[in-house]
Amino acid sequence: GIINAVQKMVSNNIDAAQKGLSNLDEGYQVHVDPALILRNHNLPPGENGMIVLVDEDMPSTVIAYSLSSAHHERAMRDLIGKVLSSESDPESMGADAQMQRVLLKEFEEEQEKDIVHRFQSEECKFEVVALFASQFYALRALYLGENGERLFIQSLGQSRPWSTSGGKSSADFNKSLDDKFVIKCVSSEEFNMFASICIAYFPFMDMTVSQDYPSALVKILGMYRVKVRRGTSIDVKYVVVMQNLFCGMDISSLRLFDLKGKVRYFGKRARKGAVLLDGDLLRMTKGLPLAMDRISKDILGQSLQNDTLFLQTGSIIDYSLVIGIDTVNRHIVMGVIDYMHSYDWKKRTEYALKTVVTEATIKPPGVYSDRFMAGIEKYFCPVPAAPAAEKQRSRRRTRRESMSLSVFE
Repeated sequence: GIINAVQKMVSNNIDAAQKGLSNLDEGYQVHVDPALILRNHNLPPGENGMIVLVDEDMPSTVIAYSLSSAHHERAMRDLIGKVLSSESDPESMGADAQMQRVLLKEFEEEQEKDIVHRFQSEECKFEVVALFASQFYALRALYLGENGERLFIQSLGQSRPWSTSGGKSSADFNKSLDDKFVIKCVSSEEFNMFASICIAYFPFMDMTVSQDYPSALVKILGMYRVKVRRGTSIDVKYVVVMQNLFCGMDISSLRLFDLKGKVRYFGKRARKGAVLLDGDLLRMTKGLPLAMDRISKDILGQSLQNDTLFLQTGSIIDYSLVIGIDTVNRHIVMGVIDYMHSYDWKKRTEYALKTVVTEATIKPPGVYSDRFMAGIEKYFCPVPAAPAAEKQRSRRRTRRESMSLSVFE
């Protein structure tokens, strides 16, 4: 089990240390976190000896353990093999080209697109369903690069609860300790809605990752249904994993806003770090738009035009542009989030009722995207930049960069 693997790993580390250091005294000790022997310790290590500590109360660790397993590794090889077997000479294709084929594959049968993994410890029984497993694997390979999958698993295996403020969502969030990923537990309705548009999501992601198609969507890199049975209790979580837009940044130094194109206010005294709304941004700027260099403004406009067109075709509404303003370095980091709400009968009813007394935040997809774009146009305006700055901003972002744009005082 995992304890034997940890003991072996510690023993190997001690042997290596003894070979390299001649001055280790007899009292040398290695501390192993007691948590390793308290919860689900009898689970076997994953593929290639990868060790993931499973905490049944943290779905990200259950997912990480499943992704590291020999079962998932074999199933993934089979799925990818089936896709590439249709190619005349798959060996001659580059790694990125192979992953593009997998990303764009449309599976007709559920067993061909999802990987189901069941396992158990002395305390719990687990079931993890990785939806669109090979396509998300391919997206991660293209987006994260070499060794990205192993780093992705390690990140999910080490996360902590993360509280957000300012939005209406009651979702639970975790953030990986390396700050790279956000793990979000969503409702079954949101989960199933997004699954229904993945047939369009993957080709759109292919354009953004492989063809440098401008986009500000915060990428969703995996979706999982996690079931944990403890005695007679069964807990089911619907989990999506997405990039952390503010990875490596000190959020406490940023001014954060959630923008929908409709003037809304936070509605109470905002504490430091709170995510404010459209009206709060206009209040901060005294009703004037934020000045942005011309190239940055063009990139923003192209990206949001592409994103809203994609979301509109999927009948998606209620998404936001979240921005973090770094007033010291005069940069804005931004991305489109919360694009998991469809214009279903509940939203139609909400729209019909609210329009009787006030302007509804919820609107039909076409109307929502028009209002969203019109609002963004009011919040930012282009100004000329110095030639050197123009040249620097004209370079293309790499696939792993967040959208970081220059603003002026």
